[in-house]
Amino acid sequence: MPGDCKILPLREAALFVREASAQSSQGVHEHAEAQVTWRMPATYGGALPATSILPPWTPHQNGDGLSVVLHLGTSLVEQAADELLGTAAVELAVDSAVDSALAHLGTTVFGELQHAWRNSLFLDAWTYVVAGHVVRRYARPLRSTPMRPQHAERLTAAQLGVLRQLLERRLERPPHVGEMAAAVGLRPHRFMQLLRRSTNLGPHGYVTELRVERARRLLTDSTRPLAEIGLALGFCSQSHFTAVFRQHVGTTPGAYRLDATRDTPSRARST
Repeated sequence: MPGDCKILPLREAALFVREASAQSSQGVHEHAEAQVTWRMPATYGGALPATSILPPWTPHQNGDGLSVVLHLGTSLVEQAADELLGTAAVELAVDSAVDSALAHLGTTVFGELQHAWRNSLFLDAWTYVVAGHVVRRYARPLRSTPMRPQHAERLTAAQLGVLRQLLERRLERPPHVGEMAAAVGLRPHRFMQLLRRSTNLGPHGYVTELRVERARRLLTDSTRPLAEIGLALGFCSQSHFTAVFRQHVGTTPGAYRLDATRDTPSRARST
C-alpha cells in the first residue's frame, strides 16, 4: 500500500519503508535531519539499491517505487563525527560517487525487515553503522580544529566483564547500544569500534553468542522445554531459536540435548 511505514523511531533517527507512486508522492519538502535513501531494485538478481544522501534542510521530492529511508538527527551525526573524526563541527559534503558499501547496508536491513519479527538491537546497531559510514565518507570539518588521534585500542578485561554481566542479566530483552556503551564508559560509535576489535563481533553478534552459550548450558543442565528456553533467551519463536542455534552450533537444540544426555552416563561411569 503506498505511503510510509515507520519501522524504527528513535530519539536521534527514524527508519522508514516507503512505497510511493506518482499520485501519492509527497511534494518538494525539507527537514532538519540528514537523509539516506536506498531505492530498491524492482527485481532481485543480485542488483544493489541506488543510494543517495541529503544533508539537512535540502529541498527534495520523494521518488516513485519502493525505498528504505533513514533520517539521521543532527545530534547523532555530530556524535559520530566527534568520536570518529575528533570534531563535531562538520557538514555533509555529498558527492555522486557510487557507494557500494552503503548499498550493501541497505540490502542487509531490507532483508531484515522482511522477517515477521524485527530485531530492535540489530536495527539500533545498524543505524550507528550507517551514521559512522556516512560521517567517515562524507563529513567535512567546518573549520580547522585539531582532530584527536585514533589509537588501536580495545575494550579492557574489566569493561568486557561489565558488559558481559549486563547482557547476561538481560538476554531476553538486551539493552540498546547506547546503554551498553554507557555501562563501559564510552560513547556508542567508539564502543562499537572497540567491541569489534576485541571480539570480532558487533553488539547484535555478541548478544547472540551469549544467548547460544547460555542455551547450550540450559539444554545440558535442565529439562526445560525447547520453546521455553528460546523465549527466555529473547528468541521470538522456537523456529527462530532453532535457526540461530543451528547456524552457530551446527545442529538443532533438540539434537544437541539428545547428544548431551547420551554423553552424561558415559562421563559418570568414567569417574
